[in-house]
Amino acid sequence: MKTEIISTVNGLAVSVDGKTVIPAAYMSYLPDKADYDGFIKAGYDLYCCCVFMGDCTINELSGVRPFARSVWKSEDEYDFSPVAEAIKKVVAKRDRQVYVILRVNLNAPAWWREKYPEELTLMSDGKRYMQSVFSERWLSDSKKFIGKLDDFIENSEFSESVIGYQLAAMQTEEWIAMCSPDGELDFSEPARKAYKTWVKNGGNGAEEPDFPPFTDFALRTAKALEYLEFFNEGFASAICGLCSFAKQKTGDKRLIGVFYGYIGQLPANRGHCAFSRVLESPFVDFFASPFSYAGSRQTAEDWFYHGATESVKRKGKLWFMEADVRTFRTKKLYETDPGLMSGEHTVKYFDHPVFTGPKNLSDSLAVMLKAFSKVLISGNAFWWFDMWGGWYSSRQMMTEIARMAELYKKSFYIPTESVTELAVVLNEKASYHI
Repeated sequence: MKTEIISTVNGLAVSVDGKTVIPAAYMSYLPDKADYDGFIKAGYDLYCCCVFMGDCTINELSGVRPFARSVWKSEDEYDFSPVAEAIKKVVAKRDRQVYVILRVNLNAPAWWREKYPEELTLMSDGKRYMQSVFSERWLSDSKKFIGKLDDFIENSEFSESVIGYQLAAMQTEEWIAMCSPDGELDFSEPARKAYKTWVKNGGNGAEEPDFPPFTDFALRTAKALEYLEFFNEGFASAICGLCSFAKQKTGDKRLIGVFYGYIGQLPANRGHCAFSRVLESPFVDFFASPFSYAGSRQTAEDWFYHGATESVKRKGKLWFMEADVRTFRTKKLYETDPGLMSGEHTVKYFDHPVFTGPKNLSDSLAVMLKAFSKVLISGNAFWWFDMWGGWYSSRQMMTEIARMAELYKKSFYIPTESVTELAVVLNEKASYHI
């Protein structure tokens, strides 16, 4: 099997052994509550399934328990049965070939954190969180895991169905840095070691380079700006290294991608401001992001893109928009699956307005159309993200979702010309000064 990105009459698509697969997909965090049958009937051929290397939460703030059983149980013990179960729900007993991209969550498991506390992100108050992105041990272990995952897929009944890996890590799986509310960064020993090496090799050449005082960041001193450049380059290095390994391990057989490049949305202390380096990597085939959550996703707000999607297309790469569109069928996670909650603060987290959809069907259809229209006219890939399941469970919504799939597929073969009169230029290092 060979999977690659190809140009059509109008836009980029995926080719699997010469067969064109239009990049419109569906996924859910909870496969048991997902509507795979409905979306296959609606004409969708591409699906995303989640793989969890570890057993910790997808971020350190919400308190949500893992959405599935972890794979990496101990140093030399792996259980890939959750992966097989998730894929089987998509591909088994189908009347046509459908394809899967695995979202591979590489956040370290709890046992690893307990065994290697010095490899975790460290704040100045002494609190430790998920692995440091500068941890060479974590990066090495993640490569080992990716290798074993690919071996499992290659030797399984799903080898011709899995066409890509989306390597996900850090906060909310989106390669967002773990930082304190006031913007404090990683003070761990791996970060300190990496910074000293970086400065000596190309920074200011200091004899004993160390982190700038935190007050420097508020003042945006030269040393603080240098540290921010190092910090973002560290995220790019981790991503490029893992993607390079994955691409070579698969023999260029599968697409490799990441959530990254939110330079139109995130400040520099979140690690996304080395986007151009990742964009240039020959080992990264696609990027992804949700629509902006600015304004709590009010219906009258523009759900703008996080990054420079046109630049991605010009490199022959895909940008998948995650259409996690809330509807009148959307329930809070604690109403859908209380077992995933781990404390009162978790309930408060999901009471935020951004987790609430419109009150009725007509407004729900309107926001779905808004998200789809934006993807259609800009020529980006997308997936419907039915987070907890049941968000699109109405005859009218599924009818529209099927019509959208039909229109989207046709659009790839209809020549169009942009009439855009404005350009937005994003400078990834400009946010260092904000």
